[in-house]
Amino acid sequence: MRSRRNSRASTLSGTRITRRVRHELGRSPSITDAIYRAGFNSNSRFYAAAPAVLGMTPTTFRRGGAGLVIHRAFGRSSLGLVLVAATERGVCAIMLGDDRAALTRDLAARFPKAQIVAGAGQTASIKTM
Repeated sequence: MRSRRNSRASTLSGTRITRRVRHELGRSPSITDAIYRAGFNSNSRFYAAAPAVLGMTPTTFRRGGAGLVIHRAFGRSSLGLVLVAATERGVCAIMLGDDRAALTRDLAARFPKAQIVAGAGQTASIKTM
């Protein structure tokens, strides 16, 4: 039981940090400021976690995904429609909604300078969750 609790707490903490990092990168004057405001203790820890947290480098994230190709796929869950978007570095967005077009627009608004394409092969669709 103890390891399950630690695992859940770790996941919840990671989710909160991910939200804070994304928020701070959008508003802080520098990446360093964003890192510390989000709760990371050092630059090196953040940069080691960045691909898993952002799916891209922090600079590219701040630049709206400039130069990236983002593959998106849809699936269904008990919460509704799920859009998962990923770059070659990792997952950059997981979004819930009711409308594919609206989710695609929201993704494009998050990453206005990226090329967003429908996934192919393994990323084309997501199994029902």
